[in-house]
Amino acid sequence: QLNGIYQERKQLAFQLMDRLDCRYETNQSGLFVWAKIPQGYASGYELSDAVLDRAGVFITPGGIFGNAGDTYIRVSLCANADTFGEAIARLDASGHY
Repeated sequence: QLNGIYQERKQLAFQLMDRLDCRYETNQSGLFVWAKIPQGYASGYELSDAVLDRAGVFITPGGIFGNAGDTYIRVSLCANADTFGEAIARLDASGHY
């Protein structure tokens, strides 16, 4: 049952990342989903700042884990489905990234 809850959250994280034009592997496991940022952003920090500023949604820039993560973002699967839904709605309302 718990695996099903996290699978649903992972699918919602993918929807969120799709809206940001990020690339990711669907076979990731664990409590986090990592995604490569789209061209046009210098770093995960830049994308994270834009999302926070425009949509009020915080996404972790991968660079906080070291230079190898500079062009990535990370989303935790610890938030519930309603929180993911709200984040996706805010992204949709704020426009294209």
